[in-house]
Amino acid sequence: MTDSGLTALASAGCGAQLNSLTLEWLKDGVTDSGLEALASTGCGHRLTSLTLWGLKDGVTDSGLKALASAGCGAQLTSLTLS
Repeated sequence: MTDSGLTALASAGCGAQLNSLTLEWLKDGVTDSGLEALASTGCGHRLTSLTLWGLKDGVTDSGLKALASAGCGAQLTSLTLS
């Protein structure tokens, strides 16, 4: 998965339907841009599980703020950040 893949999912309308998102060990493939693309389509309102693990320096507070602004957090029962 890369930013392009996340953008494609967002463009296809999948973002708003997500209830679980796990992105692990993708290193430089996913950045704030990919998370912001998902957030811009409403990803977050249904999200109950979020795992962002081993994504390197491309994911910063900016990407997490975009998810939070999109409503991510209110329904979360599981959150893993590393």
